[in-house]
Amino acid sequence: MYKAIIIDDEETVRTGLRQHFDWEMHGVTVVEEFPDCAKAYAYVQENPVDLVITDVITPYMDGITFAKKLQKEYPSIQIVFISGHADVQLLREALKSDAFDYILKSVDLEELSVTITRVVKLLDSRNKEKQRVMDMEDKLHELLPLHRERLLQTLLEGDYDAVCAPYLGLNLDTMAKYVCMVIRLTNKWHVCKNLTGTQRLTLGMECERHCNEAIADKPNSVSFKNRVSEYVVILKCESADYEQDVLEVSNRIQKALLDNLELETSIGISEPAMLSNFKDAYEEACEAIEQRYYLAENTSIAVKKYMEVDDLKAAREYAEKQLPEAILSGQTAQVDEVLNHSFACIRSMPQEEQENYTLFLLMLPVRTLPGLKAREDSPYRNQRRLVEHWLSCPSHVEQEQFIRQIMTDTTELLQQSNEPGTSSLVRQIMAIIDEQYMEQISVASLADQVHLTPTYLCVLFKQSTGKTINEYLTSERIRHAKELLRDPAVRLYDVCYQVGYLSPSYFSRLFKKQTGMPPGEYRFKALSDNPPKGNA
Repeated sequence: MYKAIIIDDEETVRTGLRQHFDWEMHGVTVVEEFPDCAKAYAYVQENPVDLVITDVITPYMDGITFAKKLQKEYPSIQIVFISGHADVQLLREALKSDAFDYILKSVDLEELSVTITRVVKLLDSRNKEKQRVMDMEDKLHELLPLHRERLLQTLLEGDYDAVCAPYLGLNLDTMAKYVCMVIRLTNKWHVCKNLTGTQRLTLGMECERHCNEAIADKPNSVSFKNRVSEYVVILKCESADYEQDVLEVSNRIQKALLDNLELETSIGISEPAMLSNFKDAYEEACEAIEQRYYLAENTSIAVKKYMEVDDLKAAREYAEKQLPEAILSGQTAQVDEVLNHSFACIRSMPQEEQENYTLFLLMLPVRTLPGLKAREDSPYRNQRRLVEHWLSCPSHVEQEQFIRQIMTDTTELLQQSNEPGTSSLVRQIMAIIDEQYMEQISVASLADQVHLTPTYLCVLFKQSTGKTINEYLTSERIRHAKELLRDPAVRLYDVCYQVGYLSPSYFSRLFKKQTGMPPGEYRFKALSDNPPKGNA
Protein backbone atom coordinates (compact mmCIF):
# COMPACT_ATOMS: atom_id res chain seq x y z
CA MET A 1 0.00 0.00 0.00
CA TYR A 2 1.19 3.50 -0.86
CA LYS A 3 1.15 6.07 1.96
CA ALA A 4 -0.66 9.38 1.46
CA ILE A 5 -1.22 12.55 3.52
CA ILE A 6 -3.98 15.15 3.10
CA ILE A 7 -3.40 18.88 3.75
CA ASP A 8 -6.22 21.40 3.88
CA ASP A 9 -7.06 24.18 6.33
CA GLU A 10 -10.75 23.13 6.25
CA GLU A 11 -11.45 20.12 8.45
CA THR A 12 -14.60 19.23 6.51
CA VAL A 13 -12.55 18.92 3.31
CA ARG A 14 -10.00 16.70 4.98
CA THR A 15 -12.68 14.52 6.55
CA GLY A 16 -14.62 14.29 3.31
CA LEU A 17 -11.58 13.26 1.27
CA ARG A 18 -10.59 10.69 3.86
CA GLN A 19 -14.00 9.12 4.48
CA HIS A 20 -15.84 9.42 1.16
CA PHE A 21 -13.15 8.28 -1.25
CA ASP A 22 -12.16 4.60 -1.54
CA TRP A 23 -8.40 4.91 -1.11
CA GLU A 24 -7.89 1.23 -0.37
CA MET A 25 -9.35 0.26 -3.74
CA HIS A 26 -6.52 2.23 -5.35
CA GLY A 27 -3.84 0.61 -3.16
CA VAL A 28 -3.42 3.76 -1.04
CA THR A 29 -3.77 4.36 2.68
CA VAL A 30 -4.10 7.83 4.21
CA VAL A 31 -1.67 7.87 7.12
CA GLU A 32 -2.12 11.48 8.31
CA GLU A 33 -3.94 14.75 7.65
CA PHE A 34 -2.79 18.31 8.42
CA PRO A 35 -4.33 21.81 8.51
CA ASP A 36 -1.21 23.41 7.02
CA CYS A 37 1.85 22.55 4.94
CA ALA A 38 4.36 23.50 7.63
CA LYS A 39 3.17 20.65 9.91
CA ALA A 40 3.04 18.31 6.90
CA TYR A 41 6.62 19.21 5.95
CA ALA A 42 7.84 18.38 9.49
CA TYR A 43 6.03 15.02 9.25
CA VAL A 44 7.50 14.15 5.84
CA GLN A 45 11.00 14.78 7.17
CA GLU A 46 10.49 11.99 9.72
CA ASN A 47 8.19 9.57 7.89
CA PRO A 48 8.06 7.97 4.42
CA VAL A 49 5.29 9.28 2.18
CA ASP A 50 4.43 8.40 -1.43
CA LEU A 51 1.56 10.80 -2.22
CA VAL A 52 0.60 14.30 -1.02
CA ILE A 53 -2.92 15.74 -1.54
CA THR A 54 -2.66 19.43 -0.67
CA ASP A 55 -4.51 22.69 -0.91
CA VAL A 56 -2.65 25.49 -2.68
CA ILE A 57 -3.19 28.05 0.05
CA THR A 58 -2.61 27.03 3.69
CA PRO A 59 -1.39 28.94 6.77
CA TYR A 60 2.36 29.26 7.57
CA MET A 61 3.46 27.69 4.28
CA ASP A 62 1.59 27.64 0.98
CA GLY A 63 1.20 24.45 -1.03
CA ILE A 64 3.40 25.59 -3.93
CA THR A 65 6.36 26.39 -1.63
CA PHE A 66 5.78 23.03 0.08
CA ALA A 67 5.72 21.24 -3.26
CA LYS A 68 8.99 22.83 -4.38
CA LYS A 69 10.67 21.74 -1.14
CA LEU A 70 9.42 18.19 -1.56
CA GLN A 71 10.54 17.98 -5.18
CA LYS A 72 14.00 19.16 -4.23
CA GLU A 73 14.42 16.95 -1.16
CA TYR A 74 12.06 14.01 -1.89
CA PRO A 75 11.62 13.88 -5.66
CA SER A 76 9.86 10.50 -5.59
CA ILE A 77 6.82 11.93 -3.75
CA GLN A 78 3.86 12.64 -6.06
CA ILE A 79 1.80 15.83 -5.45
CA VAL A 80 -1.82 16.53 -6.33
CA PHE A 81 -3.17 20.05 -5.71
CA ILE A 82 -6.78 20.59 -4.63
CA SER A 83 -7.90 24.19 -4.44
CA GLY A 84 -11.00 26.34 -4.40
CA HIS A 85 -9.11 29.07 -6.25
CA ALA A 86 -9.48 29.08 -10.03
CA ASP A 87 -6.74 31.65 -10.27
CA VAL A 88 -4.73 31.37 -13.49
CA GLN A 89 -1.54 32.55 -11.77
CA LEU A 90 -1.90 29.89 -9.08
CA LEU A 91 -2.50 27.29 -11.74
CA ARG A 92 0.68 28.40 -13.56
CA GLU A 93 2.70 28.24 -10.34
CA ALA A 94 1.30 24.80 -9.57
CA LEU A 95 2.26 23.52 -13.01
CA LYS A 96 5.74 25.04 -12.65
CA SER A 97 6.14 23.03 -9.45
CA ASP A 98 5.72 19.86 -11.50
CA ALA A 99 2.64 18.76 -9.58
CA PHE A 100 0.98 15.63 -10.87
CA ASP A 101 -2.48 17.24 -11.20
CA TYR A 102 -4.59 20.21 -10.16
CA ILE A 103 -8.21 19.57 -9.07
CA LEU A 104 -10.67 22.33 -8.26
CA LYS A 105 -13.07 22.25 -5.35
CA SER A 106 -15.62 21.02 -4.83
CA VAL A 107 -13.87 17.77 -5.57
CA ASP A 108 -15.42 15.46 -8.15
CA LEU A 109 -14.73 11.99 -6.76
CA GLU A 110 -14.68 10.43 -10.23
CA GLU A 111 -12.09 12.99 -11.34
CA LEU A 112 -10.09 12.27 -8.19
CA SER A 113 -10.34 8.52 -8.89
CA VAL A 114 -8.94 8.99 -12.40
CA THR A 115 -6.09 11.11 -11.02
CA ILE A 116 -5.20 8.72 -8.19
CA THR A 117 -5.30 5.78 -10.61
CA ARG A 118 -2.77 7.57 -12.80
CA VAL A 119 -0.60 8.42 -9.79
CA VAL A 120 -0.58 4.80 -8.58
CA LYS A 121 0.25 3.57 -12.08
CA LEU A 122 3.22 5.94 -12.19
CA LEU A 123 4.35 4.86 -8.70
CA ASP A 124 4.05 1.21 -9.69
CA SER A 125 6.14 1.82 -12.79
CA ARG A 126 8.82 3.68 -10.86
CA ASN A 127 8.95 1.05 -8.12
CA LYS A 128 9.20 -1.70 -10.69
CA GLU A 129 12.13 0.08 -12.34
CA LYS A 130 13.70 0.75 -8.95
CA GLN A 131 13.37 -2.92 -8.04
CA ARG A 132 14.86 -3.93 -11.39
CA VAL A 133 17.90 -1.73 -10.76
CA MET A 134 18.24 -3.08 -7.21
CA ASP A 135 18.04 -6.64 -8.49
CA MET A 136 20.74 -5.87 -11.05
CA GLU A 137 22.95 -4.34 -8.36
CA ASP A 138 22.38 -7.36 -6.10
CA LYS A 139 23.20 -9.70 -8.97
CA LEU A 140 26.33 -7.70 -9.78
CA HIS A 141 27.41 -7.83 -6.15
CA GLU A 142 26.67 -11.55 -6.04
CA LEU A 143 28.69 -12.19 -9.20
CA LEU A 144 31.53 -9.83 -8.25
CA PRO A 145 33.81 -12.61 -6.92
CA LEU A 146 33.22 -14.63 -10.10
CA HIS A 147 34.07 -11.68 -12.38
CA ARG A 148 37.10 -10.90 -10.22
CA GLU A 149 38.32 -14.47 -10.50
CA ARG A 150 37.79 -14.52 -14.27
CA LEU A 151 39.67 -11.24 -14.69
CA LEU A 152 42.60 -12.62 -12.70
CA GLN A 153 42.56 -15.76 -14.83
CA THR A 154 43.06 -13.58 -17.91
CA LEU A 155 46.44 -12.63 -16.43
CA LEU A 156 47.49 -16.23 -16.95
CA GLU A 157 46.30 -16.06 -20.56
CA GLY A 158 48.13 -12.82 -21.40
CA ASP A 159 44.90 -10.84 -21.83
CA TYR A 160 44.55 -8.80 -18.62
CA ASP A 161 42.17 -5.81 -18.68
CA ALA A 162 43.72 -3.33 -16.23
CA VAL A 163 40.95 -0.75 -16.88
CA CYS A 164 38.24 -2.95 -15.35
CA ALA A 165 40.38 -4.12 -12.42
CA PRO A 166 39.66 -1.20 -10.01
CA TYR A 167 35.89 -1.69 -10.40
CA LEU A 168 36.34 -5.25 -9.17
CA GLY A 169 38.42 -4.22 -6.17
CA LEU A 170 41.77 -5.16 -7.70
CA ASN A 171 44.67 -2.80 -7.06
CA LEU A 172 47.47 -4.51 -8.92
CA ASP A 173 50.28 -2.18 -9.98
CA THR A 174 50.97 -2.53 -13.71
CA MET A 175 54.39 -0.90 -13.22
CA ALA A 176 55.54 -3.28 -10.47
CA LYS A 177 56.89 -6.83 -10.57
CA TYR A 178 55.12 -9.84 -9.11
CA VAL A 179 56.00 -13.44 -8.37
CA CYS A 180 53.56 -16.10 -9.55
CA MET A 181 53.00 -18.88 -7.02
CA VAL A 182 51.06 -21.94 -8.21
CA ILE A 183 49.65 -24.08 -5.40
CA ARG A 184 48.51 -27.58 -6.40
CA LEU A 185 46.74 -29.96 -4.07
CA THR A 186 48.43 -33.34 -4.40
CA ASN A 187 46.08 -35.52 -2.34
CA LYS A 188 42.72 -33.85 -2.86
CA TRP A 189 41.13 -36.92 -4.43
CA HIS A 190 41.95 -38.93 -1.32
CA VAL A 191 40.51 -36.24 0.98
CA CYS A 192 37.40 -35.67 -1.18
CA LYS A 193 36.44 -39.25 -2.02
CA ASN A 194 33.76 -39.51 0.69
CA LEU A 195 32.57 -35.88 0.62
CA THR A 196 29.26 -34.68 -0.80
CA GLY A 197 29.15 -32.01 -3.50
CA THR A 198 28.32 -29.33 -0.94
CA GLN A 199 31.20 -30.42 1.28
CA ARG A 200 33.60 -30.30 -1.67
CA LEU A 201 32.50 -26.77 -2.54
CA THR A 202 32.99 -25.79 1.10
CA LEU A 203 36.46 -27.35 1.06
CA GLY A 204 37.36 -25.27 -2.02
CA MET A 205 36.13 -22.10 -0.30
CA GLU A 206 38.25 -22.94 2.74
CA CYS A 207 41.32 -23.37 0.54
CA GLU A 208 40.71 -19.92 -0.96
CA ARG A 209 40.27 -18.43 2.50
CA HIS A 210 43.58 -19.83 3.76
CA CYS A 211 45.40 -18.57 0.66
CA ASN A 212 43.93 -15.09 1.17
CA GLU A 213 44.87 -15.09 4.85
CA ALA A 214 48.45 -16.04 3.96
CA ILE A 215 48.88 -12.78 2.02
CA ALA A 216 46.74 -10.56 4.25
CA ASP A 217 49.82 -8.56 5.30
CA LYS A 218 51.24 -8.34 1.76
CA PRO A 219 49.88 -5.16 0.14
CA ASN A 220 48.74 -5.24 -3.51
CA SER A 221 48.90 -9.04 -3.62
CA VAL A 222 45.98 -11.34 -4.46
CA SER A 223 45.14 -15.03 -4.62
CA PHE A 224 42.42 -16.89 -6.51
CA LYS A 225 41.29 -20.34 -7.57
CA ASN A 226 42.39 -21.05 -11.10
CA ARG A 227 40.92 -24.52 -11.50
CA VAL A 228 40.10 -27.59 -9.46
CA SER A 229 43.03 -28.40 -7.17
CA GLU A 230 45.05 -25.35 -8.28
CA TYR A 231 45.28 -21.90 -6.68
CA VAL A 232 47.42 -18.97 -7.74
CA VAL A 233 49.02 -16.25 -5.62
CA ILE A 234 50.18 -13.01 -7.27
CA LEU A 235 52.74 -11.68 -4.78
CA LYS A 236 54.17 -8.20 -5.22
CA CYS A 237 57.95 -7.89 -4.99
CA GLU A 238 58.26 -4.81 -2.80
CA SER A 239 61.79 -5.27 -1.55
CA ALA A 240 65.13 -6.61 -2.70
CA ASP A 241 64.77 -9.63 -0.38
CA TYR A 242 61.34 -10.60 -1.77
CA GLU A 243 62.44 -14.25 -1.60
CA GLN A 244 61.80 -14.13 2.15
CA ASP A 245 58.20 -13.03 1.50
CA VAL A 246 57.79 -15.86 -1.02
CA LEU A 247 59.00 -18.50 1.42
CA GLU A 248 56.95 -17.02 4.25
CA VAL A 249 53.72 -17.09 2.19
CA SER A 250 54.49 -20.58 0.86
CA ASN A 251 55.02 -21.96 4.33
CA ARG A 252 51.87 -20.30 5.64
CA ILE A 253 49.75 -21.82 2.87
CA GLN A 254 51.26 -25.27 3.23
CA LYS A 255 50.86 -25.32 7.00
CA ALA A 256 47.31 -23.95 6.95
CA LEU A 257 46.06 -26.42 4.33
CA LEU A 258 47.79 -29.38 5.96
CA ASP A 259 46.88 -28.57 9.58
CA ASN A 260 43.28 -27.50 8.95
CA LEU A 261 42.22 -29.52 5.90
CA GLU A 262 44.78 -32.36 5.72
CA LEU A 263 45.64 -31.24 2.18
CA GLU A 264 49.16 -31.70 0.88
CA THR A 265 50.52 -29.22 -1.65
CA SER A 266 53.17 -28.67 -4.27
CA ILE A 267 54.08 -25.04 -4.89
CA GLY A 268 55.79 -23.71 -8.00
CA ILE A 269 57.42 -20.28 -7.93
CA SER A 270 58.33 -18.04 -10.87
CA GLU A 271 60.90 -15.32 -11.23
CA PRO A 272 59.54 -11.75 -10.73
CA ALA A 273 57.66 -10.49 -13.78
CA MET A 274 55.56 -7.54 -14.91
CA LEU A 275 51.83 -8.16 -15.20
CA SER A 276 52.14 -7.78 -18.97
CA ASN A 277 54.36 -10.91 -18.97
CA PHE A 278 52.47 -12.85 -16.33
CA LYS A 279 51.45 -15.61 -18.71
CA ASP A 280 55.11 -16.60 -18.97
CA ALA A 281 55.51 -16.35 -15.19
CA TYR A 282 52.55 -18.71 -14.67
CA GLU A 283 53.95 -21.24 -17.15
CA GLU A 284 57.32 -21.00 -15.43
CA ALA A 285 55.76 -21.73 -12.02
CA CYS A 286 53.87 -24.70 -13.47
CA GLU A 287 57.06 -26.05 -15.00
CA ALA A 288 58.79 -25.65 -11.64
CA ILE A 289 56.31 -28.16 -10.23
CA GLU A 290 56.51 -30.49 -13.23
CA GLN A 291 60.31 -30.50 -13.25
CA ARG A 292 60.75 -31.33 -9.59
CA TYR A 293 63.15 -34.23 -9.24
CA TYR A 294 62.03 -36.57 -6.51
CA LEU A 295 65.34 -36.82 -4.67
CA ALA A 296 63.86 -35.03 -1.65
CA GLU A 297 60.34 -36.37 -1.42
CA ASN A 298 59.34 -34.10 1.44
CA THR A 299 60.27 -30.94 -0.44
CA SER A 300 57.17 -29.44 -1.98
CA ILE A 301 58.28 -25.89 -2.80
CA ALA A 302 59.93 -25.82 -6.20
CA VAL A 303 61.49 -23.26 -8.47
CA LYS A 304 62.27 -23.82 -12.13
CA LYS A 305 65.68 -25.48 -12.30
CA TYR A 306 66.62 -24.39 -15.77
CA MET A 307 65.15 -22.83 -18.89
CA GLU A 308 64.57 -25.66 -21.31
CA VAL A 309 65.55 -25.24 -24.91
CA ASP A 310 63.04 -26.55 -27.44
CA ASP A 311 64.83 -29.87 -28.00
CA LEU A 312 64.89 -30.68 -24.27
CA LYS A 313 61.25 -29.75 -23.86
CA ALA A 314 60.23 -31.90 -26.84
CA ALA A 315 62.16 -34.87 -25.43
CA ARG A 316 60.51 -34.52 -22.04
CA GLU A 317 57.03 -34.24 -23.55
CA TYR A 318 57.67 -37.30 -25.75
CA ALA A 319 58.69 -39.39 -22.74
CA GLU A 320 55.75 -38.20 -20.63
CA LYS A 321 53.30 -39.25 -23.35
CA GLN A 322 54.87 -42.40 -24.73
CA LEU A 323 56.51 -44.20 -21.80
CA PRO A 324 53.38 -44.64 -19.61
CA GLU A 325 51.44 -45.87 -22.66
CA ALA A 326 54.18 -48.34 -23.51
CA ILE A 327 54.28 -49.71 -19.96
CA LEU A 328 50.49 -50.02 -19.80
CA SER A 329 50.43 -51.80 -23.17
CA GLY A 330 52.36 -54.67 -21.59
CA GLN A 331 54.71 -54.85 -24.59
CA THR A 332 58.33 -54.72 -23.45
CA ALA A 333 59.42 -54.23 -27.08
CA GLN A 334 57.37 -51.03 -27.18
CA VAL A 335 58.95 -49.90 -23.91
CA ASP A 336 62.42 -50.54 -25.39
CA GLU A 337 61.52 -48.49 -28.46
CA VAL A 338 60.54 -45.50 -26.33
CA LEU A 339 63.67 -45.84 -24.19
CA ASN A 340 65.91 -46.07 -27.28
CA HIS A 341 64.47 -42.80 -28.54
CA SER A 342 64.83 -41.16 -25.11
CA PHE A 343 68.41 -42.34 -24.62
CA ALA A 344 69.30 -40.98 -28.06
CA CYS A 345 67.88 -37.62 -26.99
CA ILE A 346 69.88 -37.74 -23.76
CA ARG A 347 73.16 -38.25 -25.62
CA SER A 348 72.52 -35.11 -27.66
CA MET A 349 71.92 -32.97 -24.59
CA PRO A 350 74.48 -30.73 -22.92
CA GLN A 351 76.64 -32.71 -20.49
CA GLU A 352 75.30 -30.88 -17.45
CA GLU A 353 71.71 -31.85 -18.33
CA GLN A 354 72.19 -35.52 -19.20
CA GLU A 355 72.13 -36.78 -15.63
CA ASN A 356 69.14 -34.58 -14.70
CA TYR A 357 67.13 -35.88 -17.63
CA THR A 358 68.09 -39.52 -16.99
CA LEU A 359 66.86 -39.19 -13.41
CA PHE A 360 63.64 -37.60 -14.70
CA LEU A 361 63.18 -40.64 -16.99
CA LEU A 362 63.81 -43.10 -14.15
CA MET A 363 61.19 -41.47 -11.90
CA LEU A 364 58.58 -40.85 -14.61
CA PRO A 365 56.49 -44.03 -13.99
CA VAL A 366 55.87 -43.26 -10.33
CA ARG A 367 54.58 -39.80 -11.33
CA THR A 368 52.25 -41.02 -14.04
CA LEU A 369 51.06 -44.52 -13.02
CA PRO A 370 48.74 -44.39 -9.99
CA GLY A 371 49.26 -46.84 -7.15
CA LEU A 372 52.72 -47.90 -8.29
CA LYS A 373 54.52 -46.57 -5.24
CA ALA A 374 52.12 -48.30 -2.84
CA ARG A 375 52.66 -51.82 -4.18
CA GLU A 376 54.95 -53.96 -2.02
CA ASP A 377 56.46 -55.71 -5.06
CA SER A 378 57.02 -52.48 -6.99
CA PRO A 379 60.58 -51.32 -7.74
CA TYR A 380 59.30 -47.86 -6.77
CA ARG A 381 58.28 -48.94 -3.28
CA ASN A 382 61.46 -47.40 -1.88
CA GLN A 383 62.36 -44.49 -4.12
CA ARG A 384 65.40 -43.45 -2.13
CA ARG A 385 66.97 -46.89 -2.47
CA LEU A 386 66.15 -46.86 -6.19
CA VAL A 387 67.88 -43.51 -6.69
CA GLU A 388 70.89 -44.60 -4.64
CA HIS A 389 71.23 -47.71 -6.81
CA TRP A 390 71.03 -45.59 -9.95
CA LEU A 391 73.65 -43.15 -8.62
CA SER A 392 76.00 -46.03 -7.85
CA CYS A 393 76.09 -47.10 -11.51
CA PRO A 394 79.65 -46.27 -12.70
CA SER A 395 78.73 -45.24 -16.24
CA HIS A 396 75.90 -43.91 -18.39
CA VAL A 397 75.68 -47.28 -20.12
CA GLU A 398 75.01 -49.05 -16.82
CA GLN A 399 72.54 -46.35 -15.82
CA GLU A 400 70.64 -46.97 -19.05
CA GLN A 401 70.69 -50.73 -18.47
CA PHE A 402 69.38 -50.20 -14.95
CA ILE A 403 66.52 -48.04 -16.24
CA ARG A 404 65.63 -50.65 -18.89
CA GLN A 405 65.45 -53.33 -16.20
CA ILE A 406 63.25 -51.16 -13.95
CA MET A 407 60.87 -50.37 -16.84
CA THR A 408 60.69 -54.05 -17.83
CA ASP A 409 59.97 -55.09 -14.22
CA THR A 410 57.26 -52.45 -13.96
CA THR A 411 55.64 -53.52 -17.24
CA GLU A 412 55.57 -57.18 -16.24
CA LEU A 413 54.34 -56.33 -12.75
CA LEU A 414 51.32 -54.45 -14.07
CA GLN A 415 50.55 -57.22 -16.55
CA GLN A 416 50.67 -59.98 -13.90
CA SER A 417 48.76 -58.00 -11.30
CA ASN A 418 45.19 -58.88 -10.39
CA GLU A 419 44.62 -55.14 -10.49
CA PRO A 420 46.30 -54.05 -13.73
CA GLY A 421 47.52 -50.56 -14.45
CA THR A 422 44.72 -49.93 -16.92
CA SER A 423 42.12 -50.39 -14.17
CA SER A 424 44.06 -48.06 -11.89
CA LEU A 425 44.27 -45.52 -14.68
CA VAL A 426 40.53 -45.70 -15.35
CA ARG A 427 39.82 -45.22 -11.66
CA GLN A 428 42.11 -42.20 -11.71
CA ILE A 429 40.18 -40.73 -14.66
CA MET A 430 36.90 -41.39 -12.87
CA ALA A 431 38.29 -39.66 -9.77
CA ILE A 432 39.36 -36.64 -11.84
CA ILE A 433 35.91 -36.43 -13.45
CA ASP A 434 34.26 -36.73 -10.05
CA GLU A 435 36.47 -33.89 -8.85
CA GLN A 436 36.23 -31.65 -11.92
CA TYR A 437 32.77 -32.37 -13.38
CA MET A 438 31.72 -28.76 -12.73
CA GLU A 439 34.65 -27.44 -14.78
CA GLN A 440 35.08 -27.19 -18.56
CA ILE A 441 36.99 -30.46 -18.92
CA SER A 442 37.60 -32.40 -22.11
CA VAL A 443 39.19 -35.65 -23.26
CA ALA A 444 42.32 -33.66 -24.16
CA SER A 445 42.59 -32.06 -20.71
CA LEU A 446 42.07 -35.43 -19.01
CA ALA A 447 44.75 -37.00 -21.21
CA ASP A 448 47.17 -34.25 -20.24
CA GLN A 449 46.60 -34.93 -16.55
CA VAL A 450 47.48 -38.61 -16.85
CA HIS A 451 50.21 -38.12 -19.47
CA LEU A 452 48.53 -40.14 -22.24
CA THR A 453 47.41 -39.28 -25.74
CA PRO A 454 43.66 -38.61 -26.07
CA THR A 455 43.15 -41.50 -28.51
CA TYR A 456 44.92 -44.04 -26.31
CA LEU A 457 43.04 -42.84 -23.25
CA CYS A 458 39.66 -43.16 -25.01
CA VAL A 459 40.44 -46.72 -26.07
CA LEU A 460 41.52 -47.77 -22.56
CA PHE A 461 38.46 -46.18 -20.94
CA LYS A 462 36.01 -47.70 -23.42
CA GLN A 463 37.56 -51.15 -23.08
CA SER A 464 37.41 -51.00 -19.29
CA THR A 465 33.96 -49.43 -18.75
CA GLY A 466 31.99 -49.97 -21.94
CA LYS A 467 31.34 -46.21 -22.04
CA THR A 468 33.09 -43.36 -23.75
CA ILE A 469 34.62 -40.71 -21.53
CA ASN A 470 32.02 -38.17 -22.66
CA GLU A 471 29.19 -40.59 -21.86
CA TYR A 472 30.60 -41.16 -18.39
CA LEU A 473 31.09 -37.41 -17.85
CA THR A 474 27.49 -36.70 -18.89
CA SER A 475 26.11 -39.39 -16.58
CA GLU A 476 28.11 -38.00 -13.65
CA ARG A 477 26.96 -34.45 -14.33
CA ILE A 478 23.32 -35.54 -14.54
CA ARG A 479 23.72 -37.52 -11.31
CA HIS A 480 25.05 -34.46 -9.49
CA ALA A 481 22.32 -32.31 -11.09
CA LYS A 482 19.68 -34.62 -9.61
CA GLU A 483 21.22 -34.14 -6.16
CA LEU A 484 21.15 -30.36 -6.56
CA LEU A 485 17.56 -30.38 -7.85
CA ARG A 486 16.47 -32.23 -4.71
CA ASP A 487 17.81 -29.31 -2.67
CA PRO A 488 15.27 -26.41 -2.72
CA ALA A 489 17.98 -24.00 -1.54
CA VAL A 490 19.73 -24.27 -4.93
CA ARG A 491 18.12 -22.03 -7.55
CA LEU A 492 16.89 -23.89 -10.60
CA TYR A 493 18.81 -21.79 -13.13
CA ASP A 494 22.05 -22.23 -11.13
CA VAL A 495 22.03 -26.02 -11.36
CA CYS A 496 23.37 -26.19 -14.92
CA TYR A 497 26.36 -23.96 -14.07
CA GLN A 498 27.18 -26.00 -10.96
CA VAL A 499 27.50 -29.20 -13.01
CA GLY A 500 29.65 -27.74 -15.78
CA TYR A 501 27.18 -26.58 -18.47
CA LEU A 502 27.20 -23.00 -19.75
CA SER A 503 23.84 -23.11 -21.56
CA PRO A 504 20.66 -23.67 -19.47
CA SER A 505 18.67 -24.59 -22.58
CA TYR A 506 21.23 -27.22 -23.65
CA PHE A 507 21.36 -28.60 -20.10
CA SER A 508 17.55 -28.80 -19.98
CA ARG A 509 17.40 -30.74 -23.26
CA LEU A 510 20.19 -33.09 -22.17
CA PHE A 511 18.61 -33.63 -18.74
CA LYS A 512 15.25 -34.48 -20.33
CA LYS A 513 16.94 -36.87 -22.76
CA GLN A 514 18.67 -38.66 -19.86
CA THR A 515 15.76 -38.70 -17.36
CA GLY A 516 12.61 -38.32 -19.44
CA MET A 517 11.61 -35.02 -17.85
CA PRO A 518 12.92 -31.42 -17.76
CA PRO A 519 14.77 -30.19 -14.62
CA GLY A 520 11.82 -28.18 -13.26
CA GLU A 521 9.49 -31.16 -13.45
CA TYR A 522 12.10 -33.42 -11.85
CA ARG A 523 12.50 -30.96 -8.94
CA PHE A 524 8.71 -30.68 -8.44
CA LYS A 525 8.32 -34.44 -8.37
CA ALA A 526 11.35 -34.98 -6.12
CA LEU A 527 10.20 -32.36 -3.60
CA SER A 528 6.61 -33.62 -3.72
CA ASP A 529 7.73 -37.18 -2.98
CA ASN A 530 10.18 -36.09 -0.29
CA PRO A 531 9.21 -32.65 1.06
CA PRO A 532 11.88 -30.79 3.10
CA LYS A 533 11.65 -31.27 6.86
CA GLY A 534 9.46 -28.69 8.53
CA ASN A 535 7.07 -28.35 5.58
CA ALA A 536 3.52 -29.56 5.82
